[in-house]
Amino acid sequence: MDLAAARVVLGVDASDEWSVVRDAYRRLVRESHPDLVGDTGVERTVQINAAYRTLSTARRDGRLHDVEAASAVPTPPAGSGPNARTPADKVDVRPRRGEPAAPTAVGVPDDVRLLGADTIALGSPPAETFRRLVEAVHSLGEISYIDRGSAIFEAVLALDDGHHASFVVSLQWRAHDATCEAFCTLEALDRAEHLDVSGVLEQLLPLIPPDREADPAR
Repeated sequence: MDLAAARVVLGVDASDEWSVVRDAYRRLVRESHPDLVGDTGVERTVQINAAYRTLSTARRDGRLHDVEAASAVPTPPAGSGPNARTPADKVDVRPRRGEPAAPTAVGVPDDVRLLGADTIALGSPPAETFRRLVEAVHSLGEISYIDRGSAIFEAVLALDDGHHASFVVSLQWRAHDATCEAFCTLEALDRAEHLDVSGVLEQLLPLIPPDREADPAR
């Protein structure tokens, strides 16, 4: 998706600042949630997330307001994605004060897996998936915003470099394989920069608790 198409999906202009883009994304995710509009919301949410990825990448590369090159944004090769960077560029998060460091990947629940660099898939129903992710993210930072009805929440994370970032998670139910996909973004709070979220997700996965509905004894 190029910049022009992404702006049409989110209803923003090339002159709009990032705060306008972010607010439009969050509003549209809420309005398009499948629980509100049915199955038609699934495809719409996919488009909204794709548009947000495109504009996030443009912002990171200093092209957010670029008009002339809007139709020339290349399609990334398979396995790359907008957040793809070298491992040295991954962002690490400091554990919250009093919290243990994230355990190794051995503790990742069987129904949890990464889908690309910015999405987690969980095999639990939406409400349970939301609970699991909020609990896990709370181990890394302070939850700053929750909208259960629209299945979106935000946390403020302290980074290893001393800065802070906004970590936003929005959920989408995939009925065809009974999984929930969590699309995640990471943005610096003290500077205009879209950060690589993959390092945070690697730390987050082992913190996700098991599905209580699959094992009520937990």
